[in-house]
Amino acid sequence: MKKKAIIFGVTGQDGSHLSDLLLEKEYTVVGVSRRCSVDNTERLSHILNDENFVLAQGDITDAFSVFNVLSEHRDVDEIYNLAAQSHVAVSFKQPALTWDITGKGCLNILQNIIDLNMLNVRFYQASSSEMFGKSFDTRVIVDKKSDGYKDIIKYQDEKTKFLPQSPYAIAKCAAHYMTRLYREAYGLHASSGILFNHEGPRRGDAFVTRKITKWIGEYHKFKRRGVVYSSVLHNISLTEDPDYLYRVEHNKILEFPKLRLGNLDL
Repeated sequence: MKKKAIIFGVTGQDGSHLSDLLLEKEYTVVGVSRRCSVDNTERLSHILNDENFVLAQGDITDAFSVFNVLSEHRDVDEIYNLAAQSHVAVSFKQPALTWDITGKGCLNILQNIIDLNMLNVRFYQASSSEMFGKSFDTRVIVDKKSDGYKDIIKYQDEKTKFLPQSPYAIAKCAAHYMTRLYREAYGLHASSGILFNHEGPRRGDAFVTRKITKWIGEYHKFKRRGVVYSSVLHNISLTEDPDYLYRVEHNKILEFPKLRLGNLDL
C-alpha cells in the first residue's frame, strides 16, 4: 500500500529535496505552504504537476489551519516539520514571529496529532545545531606515532549541553524538547534530527554560504565587465567610502558594494 506524508515547510530547500526523495519512493506527498501574494513555489516547479504531489494551503502558526490539514489527511503515515523562520539575524528583529513559527508551530502540529487521535503517525522535527550555541565537548586524541602528541578535539553531539544564542535557537530548543515530551507522554513515534549547515543549489540567498558565493560571482562580473552598481557616479577618491570597492574605467569611477556578513563569533 502506498505511503503518504505531509511536509510542513515544503517550499524551503529541505522541503523540496524531501519531496523529491519521497516521490521517488512512490509516496503520496502533501506539501503545506502558507498563502503568499507572490509565487513561492520555485523550488517545487518540477513536481507541481506530479499526480502524487498535492500542494495544500496552511499556516503553521494557526492551530485551526493545522487542524484542517491534518483532519483532511488523517490517513497520513508520516509528518515532517521543516517549517521555521530560520534566519538568525531576523529572529532578533522579529522574535515573537520567530517564536510563533519555529517554536509554537511545532506544538500546533503535535497537539493536533493527539487531538485527532493520530497516534500511529510518525513525526519528525527538524532541530538545529544553533541550539548548541557556544557549547561544545572535548576529547583528547593521542598520536602514539608522534611521541605521544596530544590534540584536543572539539565536537558536538546529542549529549552536548544546549546554550542557545538567539531567539531562533531558543525557539528550536523549545520545539526539540516538546517533541521529546510528546514522545514520552503519549507514546508517539516522534523524532528530532539536529541539522548542521547543509548547502546546495536551492539554498536561499540570505544564508551565509550562498551570500558569499553570489557576491563572488557578481564581483567577478564587475571586474570583467565594469558593471555600474550605483545610479550615480561619485566624484570621490577611490578610498573614501569603506563600504564600496572601486575601479576606474574610461575616466569614470565604478563602485561595487563590499561583502557584509553578520556575527562570525556564534
